[in-house]
Amino acid sequence: MTDAACVRSWFDLVVVLQTDNTVLYERLQKRGYKEKKITENIDCEIFGVVLEEARESYAEGIVMAMVSESVEDMERNVAAVQAWLGARTV
Repeated sequence: MTDAACVRSWFDLVVVLQTDNTVLYERLQKRGYKEKKITENIDCEIFGVVLEEARESYAEGIVMAMVSESVEDMERNVAAVQAWLGARTV
């Protein structure tokens, strides 16, 4: 088993948080990111780079994409992961 395969086997769930580009831009701007870094992040979000890489890197069925634009989304995402964890421990 390669090192990369070994590391991938450590994960039972991979969560990719996604957001609207306007929301992402405002978040990164508030954090003081430089314009170039903001643009790189927006481009990755537009083209779904992180989700695609996660799906290519991990076993089918363990990658979960979730919208993360508001506190309500965060609460829903936490509940979904908790439900997933609860189902695994039964």
